Amino acid sequence: MKISLKQRKLKSGKISLSIEYYKGSETTPEGKRRHIRENENLKLFLHDEPKNAIERKENKETLALAKKILAIREAEFYQGRFDLKIQLNPNVVSWIFLMRKPRKKMIA
Repeated sequence: MKISLKQRKLKSGKISLSIEYYKGSETTPEGKRRHIRENENLKLFLHDEPKNAIERKENKETLALAKKILAIREAEFYQGRFDLKIQLNPNVVSWIFLMRKPRKKMIA
């Protein structure tokens, strides 16, 4: 799965921000490839062509907020919220702890 931030220009002249979840593709019975995507609208907007310093600052802050939300969604994905099931074999975990070397204590 790939998670990315998308920008789309609206008729009003603003730019809408959304997060796209790309979940791969599948082949239809007709032999065509169909991409599986989901979108989450962030309801955040940028000025298309900022005219002054205030609008540029708003764009910068809004984009920073969108990137933080994107980072949260990516972290949720890696933690397993989006159907990512990673199960460790208990024997492997115990083997890792057994093979780990104890650290030597430094004597001062």
